[in-house]
Amino acid sequence: MSGWLMVLAVLAASVTYHAGLNPPGGFWQHNDGESHVAGTPVLQSIFPQRYTVFFYFNATAFVTSVVIIILLMNESFYHSEAKVVALEIIAVLDMVCLMGAYIAGSTRAAPCSIYVTVLTVVVFLYVVYAAELLRKIWWLIIHAPVHDTAATGGGKLPAVPQHIVEQASPHHPLRQILTPLTGYL
Repeated sequence: MSGWLMVLAVLAASVTYHAGLNPPGGFWQHNDGESHVAGTPVLQSIFPQRYTVFFYFNATAFVTSVVIIILLMNESFYHSEAKVVALEIIAVLDMVCLMGAYIAGSTRAAPCSIYVTVLTVVVFLYVVYAAELLRKIWWLIIHAPVHDTAATGGGKLPAVPQHIVEQASPHHPLRQILTPLTGYL
């Protein structure tokens, strides 16, 4: 997991660093009489609130990525569960800020902003749901009863109730499988 977190943190640090040097909309190239100064971000001049949101989300994502990288390089960091939980929280904060910077910097019209925001929230919630679902599936796989005598150390298998075997029709393939296992599965 630490390897994947390191890849994610380096990727987020690279993206946010690049976005900080080249903000959405670029920079004004020339001075003009309308308070456009060369080198000033275009987004800051046209949509100052949106640029402020982008700037703070992007800066926070960059800093949290660097913090994750530094924490992952320290091997003694993994000896405490509280520290690992803190790392997970920082990683989630990093991704939320990265999404916030994307939303603030990628759209200008209100309907498009709403669409991108809703889409981002839905995708984020789906990823969280899928991760939780995968955790539950993994738990079921790990804790499922084993039906192989070799895997159980040659011990007896748990018994199958007789009424289940009797309910299966005589020609049903399930009956052919369960009949020899009566009293064991």
